[in-house]
Amino acid sequence: ATFVLSKMRKLIKDKFDNIETLVSYQDTEVHKGTIYKAAGWQPGQLTDGVSWSSETRERNKEQTLAPKIRWDLRIDAE
Repeated sequence: ATFVLSKMRKLIKDKFDNIETLVSYQDTEVHKGTIYKAAGWQPGQLTDGVSWSSETRERNKEQTLAPKIRWDLRIDAE
């Protein structure tokens, strides 16, 4: 997984030079964030697990409503 994150970062940096930061969210019920740590991503804030559905827009059933950790990787500083 760390290899794939590295390839993704390189492809995005090469193709989209205006992107400065990559963002991903880790489900705290299932994952420990090991791949992000190993790939040099920085943990950010913990977010509540909320539904993406609203009164005006029904979404597919969520896989999980567990809290998430936001991970960031700055690619403009490389």
